[in-house]
Amino acid sequence: MFHVIVGLSFWEMGKEAIRLKDGKPLVETSRIQSVKESDTVWVLKMKGMEMSDCGTYTVRILVLLVYIS
Repeated sequence: MFHVIVGLSFWEMGKEAIRLKDGKPLVETSRIQSVKESDTVWVLKMKGMEMSDCGTYTVRILVLLVYIS
């Protein structure tokens, strides 16, 4: 399981931001699910890792930083 901490634009894109290494969207099954734990944390959960799960998962992120002084 890995955690992804992102900005507001990811919240708007939701699960569509998580892609497989070949650019295809992540397909959720009973074994693979992405869960929103808070406004800035999504968790990709894999139950029982299989050989077909090996590879790189990319996340498209546009981060908005606002500093108030």
